Order: sequence, then structure tokens, then C-alpha cells
Amino acid sequence: MNILKGIFELATGRAGGIERFGTAPRDLKVSLYVLMTVPVISALVMAARRGMGAALGILLLLACALMAPAVISHVLARFWGREEFWLRFATAFNWSRMAVVTVFTIMLALTALLIQAGVPDNSAAELMVAAISFYSLWLEWFVARHGLRISAGRAIVAVLAMNGGTFLLLAIPSLISRALMGEAPAG
Repeated sequence: MNILKGIFELATGRAGGIERFGTAPRDLKVSLYVLMTVPVISALVMAARRGMGAALGILLLLACALMAPAVISHVLARFWGREEFWLRFATAFNWSRMAVVTVFTIMLALTALLIQAGVPDNSAAELMVAAISFYSLWLEWFVARHGLRISAGRAIVAVLAMNGGTFLLLAIPSLISRALMGEAPAG
């Protein structure tokens, strides 16, 4: 119950929500287990459709994407002398992604209402993507700021590093693979 309260408090901009998350390694493990549920289910569905090789590839890709922020933020926490706060931050960060999923679901419903009201599909979809992206980045910044107890500027650096690092981790192997296979990058 404390976790749900913590998610809600962080999702609504209340810094005290960070205190509802544990500081033990097992707390981080539990948050990772929950976070990995969707990728594991997706991999099982993909295994049934495309085979085990594709499923394992997707599972590894998603696992890297979900765990990269923890690794990158740990490096930053050590560099900034905030390592003592990192376990709670990483646990809260993982759990706070549930808030983003909830907001995404709400935005999906609002987008459908906008389309029903006559807003063009593309405009409604772009508005939804912008709102979700902004909220997600804000929440990451908020959790980093209060979880690691760092300045607003360092929290921006943390968010940029976590997202940029995750992007590079996922994009570089794809670009190398395409280059080796003689394919031109999309775009």
C-alpha cells in the first residue's frame, strides 16, 4: 500500500512520496520484477508468433532499455556523492513508471474524445504524444531531484543522461547491424 501511495504522491508532484519506497536491494529487485512483466509477456507472445530467437532479441532489447536508467543514474549518483540515496531513487524511479502508464491510458481516452469532438486524428495523436512525453520527462526529473536530493540542474543532467544513454544503447547496435548488412539507415 505504501508503494501505491508513493507512486500517487510522486505522480502528483509531492516530494514526500519518495520516502514511501524502500532502501534495501530487495526493494529494487521487486521494482525490476514488476517493470519486466510487460517485456516478458511481450516476448512470450512474440515467441508464439515469430519464434524464440525474435522473442529473446526483443526481451533483451527491452530489458536493456528498462535497466539502463538505473545503471546510468548509479554512475551519476557516485560521481555527485549521492550514492547513499540511489537505491531509494532507483526503486521509486522504476515504480513511478506505473504513473506514466496510467497517464498514458487517460490520455488515450482523452484523445478518443478529442477525435469524437472533431479534432483531426493526427493533431489529437500529436497532442497526446507531446503531453505524455512532457509528463514522463517531468516525472523523471522530479524523482531524480528529490530521490537523489540534487539540484534542479543536476536533475536535468540526470534525465538527459538516462534518456540519451538509453537511446544510444538501443540505437548503436541497430545502426551497426544495418551497416554490416549494407542497409541504409531509415530517414
